[in-house]
Amino acid sequence: MTTDQKKLNLLKHVDFLCKKLNDNGIFEQIPKHDGSFVEEKWAVYIQQPEVTFLGAICSNKTAFMFLKQNGYLDKGVCWDCGEEPILNKNTFSDNIDSTIQYYICDDCYRKGRSRQNALGLEKNTNTKPVENNAESFGIFIMIIIIIVFAIIGAIIGGFVGLIFCAVLGFGVGRFIGGLMSIFIK
Repeated sequence: MTTDQKKLNLLKHVDFLCKKLNDNGIFEQIPKHDGSFVEEKWAVYIQQPEVTFLGAICSNKTAFMFLKQNGYLDKGVCWDCGEEPILNKNTFSDNIDSTIQYYICDDCYRKGRSRQNALGLEKNTNTKPVENNAESFGIFIMIIIIIVFAIIGAIIGGFVGLIFCAVLGFGVGRFIGGLMSIFIK
């Protein structure tokens, strides 16, 4: 598949997931500027459908577990790039929440392994959530970074800036929080 075909394929599959969540009354929690949340129907970010899946759906444990338990994630599609069919059993496992696991293609698996090797990290084979002070501290750092990015976004660009910077802050915070939970034991 070409890159464009993969993106269109991923868009189709993520749109399907959004419809399933909406049809079953599981809505996205959108942060407001005052710190509260508003529920909205799931919608695919058309330019980057992977952001909808990797950012919004994977960070909403209720939504992710609903999709996983009902078999909607076992479609033979790589949820990172849209490659289909994938015939392997390579999985992505979240460093912070090990229940967040989904299938990925060989190329995305290799890219992930090379990033882990570059950082000196080993693949997490633990399928039980690890509860320790370092992990809690990493999550705390991640939340602080998300809040800082959201405030910057609200100041710079109003609501759109808030959402953009909160998503950006989530990615940065998740990465730094994951590193903190690994290196601080």
